[in-house]
Amino acid sequence: MAYRRILVVMVIMLVVSSVMVTWMVWSTSYSFQTSFVRKVSGLPSLFTRWDVYDYSGKLFALYSPDDVSIIFYRIDPVTEQVIETIEVKQPIHPQAVIARHYRLPDAWLAEMGFFAWEIDPKRKVAYAVKPPFEPNSVEEVGYFGIYVVDTETREIKNFIENRPYGYGFAFFTLHPSGQKLYVESPPDSVRVLDTEKLEWVKEFRVKSDYFGLFFSGFSSDGKYLFAARTGRLIVINTEEDKVEEWGEKINEELDTKYDAGVRTVLAFSEDKSEMYAALAIGSHIDIPDTPVDLFNEPGAKAHGGVAAIDLAQKKIVRILGLTKKRECTSVAVIGNKLFVGSFEGIFVIDIDRWRQQ
Repeated sequence: MAYRRILVVMVIMLVVSSVMVTWMVWSTSYSFQTSFVRKVSGLPSLFTRWDVYDYSGKLFALYSPDDVSIIFYRIDPVTEQVIETIEVKQPIHPQAVIARHYRLPDAWLAEMGFFAWEIDPKRKVAYAVKPPFEPNSVEEVGYFGIYVVDTETREIKNFIENRPYGYGFAFFTLHPSGQKLYVESPPDSVRVLDTEKLEWVKEFRVKSDYFGLFFSGFSSDGKYLFAARTGRLIVINTEEDKVEEWGEKINEELDTKYDAGVRTVLAFSEDKSEMYAALAIGSHIDIPDTPVDLFNEPGAKAHGGVAAIDLAQKKIVRILGLTKKRECTSVAVIGNKLFVGSFEGIFVIDIDRWRQQ
């Protein structure tokens, strides 16, 4: 009887142990699979600057192996896996590459030699740019003016020069009303083109050293234009055409509280209630004790991450540390997912679950 009781106890203990081990393995696996932060699979394991870019409903990770070539990896935003690779041995804007490769309705602009464009469907015109000469490297890509192209006849109607200081510009964007075109004017200004008169009507300065002014989009009411430049967020009031102070306050908070600055392209939630910015955290990458923790390593510090900015409150509401060695570079939103480019690959964040953390 005693032997039988011992045997029963041993069997029960084995069963319990087995259940506990199974639960621990399942729990760990479940926790990993359902984490609100993941990585895109199928990218090569390269410690390089990965950028994320979306256009016409298509999402890409891209990097440049040299000064000329660009390799695009198309990502399925549902499965979060690479589904196609495109290699381009020419320093050209991704918009033109994607439009031409997928034969999109605006591919004819790329075939005319334009690198980037904005289309006004009401006026039936495109505002497009191309380099004045064939560039041999990414650094040589620059534009000296805006072409106005009829989208029905596909004829060039006008050319508006934008070279007041002898610099070529890189970025421009059309206001949702179609009445203004905002064009960066190196080294430290933005010029405003009246699209009806086709005249420059205003120019205002943007604080910070010149390193490209990346226009990322407008608020839902069109009142604000958001851009990033040399680690700083720029908020432009489009009613008065001037830089807003609350953008600088966000920069000050990032700098003083997190030792961080924003990187290039910004992105917005689907309802445009939030804006997301990739971050460089810490002034020196060899100092481990930055103010932001890594999301998956308690106590470890991040040098790259992402910030969520509430556009109604005009303030930062969340910071998430993602990378240990280098900064994050860019962001894109598809549905309820935030994709973040970095030197460690492309991260995927479930926005709703991040809000609940």
